[in-house]
Amino acid sequence: MPPFQPAVLPASSAKVKKGWIAVEFYDVRTRAKVIVPDDRVRKQKIERVTASGVQTRYAVTAEEGGSRLFKFVSRDLYERLNVPEVS
Repeated sequence: MPPFQPAVLPASSAKVKKGWIAVEFYDVRTRAKVIVPDDRVRKQKIERVTASGVQTRYAVTAEEGGSRLFKFVSRDLYERLNVPEVS
């Protein structure tokens, strides 16, 4: 596997390149975009009960530079990510 090379990512905020995925987060503390390789990313499914039924949201989390990063993602991206799931 080649060394991780930060790159400008498309609007989907994830890019598959030769077996790895990088996810782009926005760090609120530094007010900058941060690109995190998939080995430091965890995915999380959040379900809540509403009056009209159960709502499912998909998210990815990571820690970078002492900051906890969180981002909602599409179901498609959530399923494509091959990273551990946080309960």
